[in-house]
This record gives sequence, C-alpha cells and structure tokens, in this order.
Amino acid sequence: MVTKADLDGLELGWGNVEGVKSILQAIARRKGFGDILAEGAMRAAQRIGGEAPNFAIHTKKGNTPRGYDHRAYWTEMFDKLTSNTGTLESRPPTVMSVGQALEPEAVVSNTLSGKGRMSFVDTLGVCFFSTITSVKVLAEALSAATGWNYNEEQAELVGRRIVNLARVYNFREGHTRALEAPSPRYGSTPVDGPFAGKTIMPRLDEMLDDYYQRMGWDKETGKPLPETLKALGLSFAIKDIW
Repeated sequence: MVTKADLDGLELGWGNVEGVKSILQAIARRKGFGDILAEGAMRAAQRIGGEAPNFAIHTKKGNTPRGYDHRAYWTEMFDKLTSNTGTLESRPPTVMSVGQALEPEAVVSNTLSGKGRMSFVDTLGVCFFSTITSVKVLAEALSAATGWNYNEEQAELVGRRIVNLARVYNFREGHTRALEAPSPRYGSTPVDGPFAGKTIMPRLDEMLDDYYQRMGWDKETGKPLPETLKALGLSFAIKDIW
C-alpha cells in the first residue's frame, strides 16, 4: 500500500534503524510522505485509502493503543475506547493482567474504580506510571507543598470534575457515542494465544450502556446528564451540550 516511490526511495524494512530515523525526521518536519504520517494512524490510513483503514490500529476517535495487544486486555481496551483524551484515563487501584478473562460487568467496574484518580495525578504535572503510589499519599504531598488541607476524597472529586468537563468539551465539538469503538483491526478477534476466538465487540454496546449509567451519563448518547454536572459544580457547562 505504501511503495518505495511514495517514500522517495526510502527503505523501511524491519530492522532498518537509519530508515526509521529518516522517516521520523520527515514526520517532524511534515516533509514528503512524513506529512501524511504526521496525521496519526487513523487519518494517515484515510488519506492512503484502499485497504489501509482496515489495517490501521486505533479507536474511532483517532487515538492509538500502545505497546501491547489490547484485544487480550479488555480493561485497558475499554478504558481507551471511553477515554476523553488520547491515552488512558482510568488507572484503577488493581490493574488486571493481560489475558485475564473478565465478565463485561467486571471490566466496567474496574474502569470505574479508577475514574478520577489518573486525572488528578495529571494535574500535579507528574506521570501516574512514574509515581506508582496512592492518591492519598499524593494528596498529602499536595497539602504539604501548598498549605491546603487536601484529602483523597477531594482529590478524586477533582479528577471526576476533569473527566466530566473534558467530556462536555468533546461532545460540544462533535463527539458521539459511535466514536467510542475500535477500528476493524483493533477490534478484531485474536487467532492465537489465550484469547483466541474471543473479542469484546459482541458485548461492547452492553458495556457502554452500563458504564454510562453508572457514570451518571445519558445512556443513549453518553453525554453527562445535567444533574451529574450540577452535583459536580459544573452547572455552567450544561448549556454547551443540552
């Protein structure tokens, strides 16, 4: 689908480190074919056309999974599909392992258990992965640094306010429930390994219904309900989506 001619003669076979360096420079400078790749997997595939959209791995919002196969990691895939950002939004207290079979209700519960935690940590200017500690400890550190009297519950409330406000913004800009789904390949069925023959797709709508309801969002659209926004002190945002 992408020929050597498209790449101005550049070879991009596996293991070609110099080729990778060259294409990264082209992406950074939006030069030649790098201008297309700079749009990310979804938009690049759309511009290439043909079968490319069926090969690209991304959510329908355009964000891409990282590092490992989420088809065997439903808790992370579901988080990725429902995230308001380009990456994960919920890091629960207990992270489920890759290949761990879970019922859809358990996947949703796992996502909800961490909702707000990661967003709070992000506001501190640190990475959740690098801190690897409880929100309680981080709230205490914030209090020590600022003189505030911050506790874990307040921290998680801040995180939930962020999640809901980000969602309001996205819906105001055209987000829909239909975008909380994987590309064809991202949602495909594994052909080998412990999850061979299993896919999240037949249960995804059911899981979204459950997740929306438990988050206080409209079950049909996924929009935060007016009463949810009011309870979070975000009444000013209701007019943007309702």
